[in-house]
Amino acid sequence: MKATKWKPKMDGAWVSYVAIGFGQMMWFCYVPNCIAPIGFVWGWATGKGFHVAGSFVQPWARRNGVRSRINDAIFQHYRVISTSSGSKEGGKQFLKAKKYKRNELLDLFYLERPSA
Repeated sequence: MKATKWKPKMDGAWVSYVAIGFGQMMWFCYVPNCIAPIGFVWGWATGKGFHVAGSFVQPWARRNGVRSRINDAIFQHYRVISTSSGSKEGGKQFLKAKKYKRNELLDLFYLERPSA
């Protein structure tokens, strides 16, 4: 009997967040077929933007739109998402794929909310 690869049910995914102290936040992505979050982002609310300090997506859930789903939820509250860098594990590829822009003066990458 051949084992089938488990995939998260992204069509039923939802994102929630929690504020930690003043301005610090964590955003979590859940799916109906997994008891734990399959991905999360942490960072700081900065006026009209959210600065990402780090993120993690379960290795078996990568390439399923987890970070994009979290970004969509963040964009409901903030106009800009920024980050200082991407990790070797996939953050830099994500920044390039999602067309984050680079601000050389501030040494960060940023993405503006898409126009409706």
